[in-house]
Amino acid sequence: MVEDRDALQQSRWAVQASAADAEEQLPLFPDFVDKPFELVDDFDNRWRGAGCRTELGLTAEQSAALDQVQRLIDSLSAEGHSEQSVRCDHAWTALRDAAKEALRVQGWPPELPQMGVVPMFPAADAPQQPTVFGRG
Repeated sequence: MVEDRDALQQSRWAVQASAADAEEQLPLFPDFVDKPFELVDDFDNRWRGAGCRTELGLTAEQSAALDQVQRLIDSLSAEGHSEQSVRCDHAWTALRDAAKEALRVQGWPPELPQMGVVPMFPAADAPQQPTVFGRG
């Protein structure tokens, strides 16, 4: 059950990042990575990992909201993986709106996780330390 809770917690962080404004999303990742790809890949990996668990205790509405975020991520084209697209593309706006709805349905706050804890890359000004997963 602890693993299920951790998996859902990590999905929550990814949904919070997906729901944030573009100017909040892009700094979540360091400049040396493909930020749009990492943003959607973070949710994709975390929800696919959590979504296959049967003990999460999610309602049908909660699962459907997270599945909708996944569908929108799956529908992003390769051209949608640019920082300009994150800022201006309607597909990214729809993704943020779906993520906000998923937060609402889950009862999760919209605040981004503490920098340096999640996502997997520490903030540029964070002290050098191992990245901590599953802590909030």
